[in-house]
Amino acid sequence: MQEEIAVSLHDITPRLQLEEQKNRLIEQERHHRHAISNALHQMASAVSKKIGDPVKLIALAAETFKIKDKNGTLAEEIDKLRKSVSSVTELIDHLAALDPYKMTATRADLNDLIEQCLDAFELDAHKKGINIITTLAENLPPVKAVVAEIKQVVISL
Repeated sequence: MQEEIAVSLHDITPRLQLEEQKNRLIEQERHHRHAISNALHQMASAVSKKIGDPVKLIALAAETFKIKDKNGTLAEEIDKLRKSVSSVTELIDHLAALDPYKMTATRADLNDLIEQCLDAFELDAHKKGINIITTLAENLPPVKAVVAEIKQVVISL
């Protein structure tokens, strides 16, 4: 009995060309992502620097008002102002530290994140006669997320 072997040959050039094209597209995508990330990082740094100084002045003014308010008639408004300044300062710090290559997901309480974001708007809403009412789900498990991104999403809403 004689063994027979069947051999099938075909040109793999088109497949290799497609793989090369795919690799070039992947590399272009990486380059574009890197360029966009760098631009976002530079913009975030510039914005945080521009906003940081005025917020520091507002914080100083709140402390000055607290000292001058001997009878405590402005205590509630000063407290709201300080709370808002604190929230904005925290957001500025997150913006300044925004480096897409260094952003890592951490465990966070989603309700706390939402409340921190809403604190930033509370004083302005109060001045406009708007009452912010929040109803958050109880006993949510911590989520693994990039805190700065979650806050940006909530604030954008």
